[in-house]
Amino acid sequence: MGKLSDLITKLEQATPPKQEAAILDIVAENENLIIDLNTGQLLQGVDAQGEFLQDYRNPQYALFKLKINPRGVTDLNLTGAFHRSFVLLTDRFPVVFSASDPKTEDLAAKYGEDIFGLTEQNKDVVTNQYLKNSIVEYYRNLFQL
Repeated sequence: MGKLSDLITKLEQATPPKQEAAILDIVAENENLIIDLNTGQLLQGVDAQGEFLQDYRNPQYALFKLKINPRGVTDLNLTGAFHRSFVLLTDRFPVVFSASDPKTEDLAAKYGEDIFGLTEQNKDVVTNQYLKNSIVEYYRNLFQL
């Protein structure tokens, strides 16, 4: 009866808030990778819905940007400050992407909130290649005696 009692105790201690906190910690451990996927999408001119960002309105600026990014897409990256300011808020679910750059509010208003977040394909990459094994390991350890 000792092992079963120990397991029951462990499960009782693994409250939903504790489980959520553990998973949020796993997500936070992968913050840089997740942010890199988000900014990588933007460098391709794609938002979290997989849609292309609207073209630059100013034709002269568009030509200037074409010299910097030969893909010819709106990438929201001139000096890199905006992309470098990306953060992942992992204190609760849902996890939220944000940025601390002063241009953040204007860019989100102009191009939409979907500049933050991952495409379905990148969500699958994060889940299956980076988070899944750590989450499975967490639950394995929870059930070990």
